[in-house]
Amino acid sequence: MEDLFKQARKEYENKQYTDEQHKRIKQNVHNALTVNPKLTRKRNNFVYIASAAAIFMAILIGTSFLSPTVSDVMAKIPIIGSIFDSEDVEPVSEEIQDLLNSKNIKVHAVNNHVLEKTYEISIEGGDRYFSTVNEKVKNQVENLLEDKGLTAYKVDVVQYTGQDIMQLPEKVTKDEKMLSEEKQIKEKLAEKGYSPGLAFYLPTEEIFTVGIKMEKETFQNNYSELNQDVSSLISSFGRENYNVEVFRYIEGTVIEKVSYDTWGDMTGPFAAGRKQQILNSYLEDEADIKGEIDFSFSPDVITIYADNKEMDVKAVKEALPEKLETVTFGTLAIKFRVMGGDQASKETIALDISRKLTIALAGQEGLHVKNVGANYKNDQFNIYVNTTLEASDDNNSTITELENQINEYFNSSEGQEFLNNEEYQVIFKDKEGDSFP
Repeated sequence: MEDLFKQARKEYENKQYTDEQHKRIKQNVHNALTVNPKLTRKRNNFVYIASAAAIFMAILIGTSFLSPTVSDVMAKIPIIGSIFDSEDVEPVSEEIQDLLNSKNIKVHAVNNHVLEKTYEISIEGGDRYFSTVNEKVKNQVENLLEDKGLTAYKVDVVQYTGQDIMQLPEKVTKDEKMLSEEKQIKEKLAEKGYSPGLAFYLPTEEIFTVGIKMEKETFQNNYSELNQDVSSLISSFGRENYNVEVFRYIEGTVIEKVSYDTWGDMTGPFAAGRKQQILNSYLEDEADIKGEIDFSFSPDVITIYADNKEMDVKAVKEALPEKLETVTFGTLAIKFRVMGGDQASKETIALDISRKLTIALAGQEGLHVKNVGANYKNDQFNIYVNTTLEASDDNNSTITELENQINEYFNSSEGQEFLNNEEYQVIFKDKEGDSFP
């Protein structure tokens, strides 16, 4: 049967069926599959079981009713369509994972290194087990990629031997002296007229962190003096080597959950976790939002991932200022990325276009695609196909093939639905980053 499938693909690629024949076949297959189909569920995909002849013809014309294991060899919806039809973020990696899991292979991870055009399969287990399954895994994954038309990808099978997740540092148990100092510092700050919400040592990082209950403007005006007062108190206990971390403690926000138990291991590379919770409390206060906000930050930008299903994004966006001004972390611009909702945001669609077109095009021999980028500007999606082609070469046939594949999908009803019926344009770039005419 497998040989039959491959032959069917070759026949389609050689254009041995007219468009009218395809339409008739597709309608017949649809009718066959919708008459008393037996329905089973596997993950998010439905598998319809009909007669062998119907299944064969369905593969030939690329019906979307079939499971991923069968649709590996589909032809009518080509490589791009098969990848965009998947709800997975990295559909090919998911298919590889599913395939190897079905063979009871001890898979630790499947990673797609697009720029190296490599799928890396990390296998758990000892040396003997790895030597037994290594070639088997390589061959099975290569066959899957070949069936999908992604023959430009290499397969690298490696043995997983260590931890790939950073381990939290061990939390230091404070002695009675340190605990007594913390209590005294809080009392002395209160005597100076401050109202500390929290104040404790982080001995692993040699930091004393203190959150002060204070109005924003007052805090900003008195920050330097407050910082100096805390530093003096720390030094009075002979801890001149400790740095001071002072921030505004806002009641009724996530910062109230903080204690040494939750922050004691957020040190070194995990110090960002402390900053995120402090900034979260500032954002809650600025926009009157309750609960933790999904966001990331850089030295000068906070990017908020706002989900239409969980909050009134428009109201939140209007409530927050364009910038969050802090004396602790400086001034950070606020940007929004809208996620979820009944319709994906244009930014989310552009991200999906970039990711999935890269997988589909970079994996095909002879197309010379490095990666794909996309954005939404000027009322259309702009798709940038970055190639390794020389500008001086005759590349018309390659560019035409790329155009045909992209347009075939995005001009189809499925592609238009994916784009929410928005316009799009494709820009092809040579290896130097210049656009082809």
